[in-house]
Amino acid sequence: MRKNRANKTNARDACGAPGKAPEVPKIRRDLEAAIEFYAALEPIAGHNLPRNLHWAFVTPSIICIAASKDAHIAPAAESKKWAKVAEHIEEVRQSLTAAHYHIDNVRRIEAQLDELVQKYALQTPMARNGSHWNPSVTNKLTFEYHAFAMVSVSCLTYVSFTIGRVVFGGKSPTLKSLAKALDAKSGARGRGPKELLRILRAHEAQLSQMFTDKIGRSIRDEIAHESFLPAGSLKITGGEARLLGLVETRASKTSVTRRTEYRLSGIMERQFKKLEGFIREVLAALEKHCLPEPFPST
Repeated sequence: MRKNRANKTNARDACGAPGKAPEVPKIRRDLEAAIEFYAALEPIAGHNLPRNLHWAFVTPSIICIAASKDAHIAPAAESKKWAKVAEHIEEVRQSLTAAHYHIDNVRRIEAQLDELVQKYALQTPMARNGSHWNPSVTNKLTFEYHAFAMVSVSCLTYVSFTIGRVVFGGKSPTLKSLAKALDAKSGARGRGPKELLRILRAHEAQLSQMFTDKIGRSIRDEIAHESFLPAGSLKITGGEARLLGLVETRASKTSVTRRTEYRLSGIMERQFKKLEGFIREVLAALEKHCLPEPFPST
């Protein structure tokens, strides 16, 4: 009798009745721990584009990956081509993400500097208007801008690789040479090359000016090959930490240009918007005119 009662009690406990709660299976605990770990890991080690910009890459990327694996979407002979296009699109996305990451870093540094200035503004003249500091004091801003400039130029190179691979089956080293190639062949290759050529020409002037100073010298080339160019020297104005211009309005070697106070994040954001606008148009043109039809009629 006692044995039967014990069995009934155990049965009620196993079904969730009053008594000891059933033990969570180990595989479920492991899965929950893995999900929690990933959720904590990504904010520390990862960075993402804004959602609407990220999604501009999704459909072209999926189409290329599918075309590289499914002969119903693209001929098997083109499998390697579409796999390479998918790789180039990912290179564009990752380099654009890196550029966005460096802007975020600069925004955070500027916010911390503003907080510091406001904290000490009433305590010391060093934190009030007119205080001017050597670029070495704020070299984190220089480091971020250097990285931003380099990866932005790399991003344009990957865009060129993507277009060259789609239209001609191979890489094109520069946007300038790509425009010439599209111009020469657009008549025989349909609407896609013509639309891509139109986009290149529409953005060419803006893109070429992204990293040049007031007298036309390449800031990116100077950073990469000539000298360690500071992003600017710190100037405290109106309770904000601004820079005194060495990036866009720096002194030339022969004459001094007008020095303008600016927020480095603002310069970087304007440059990023030019890059973003160009890439969005290219991805849309590729998807509409150049990539395989993902749902071909049978």
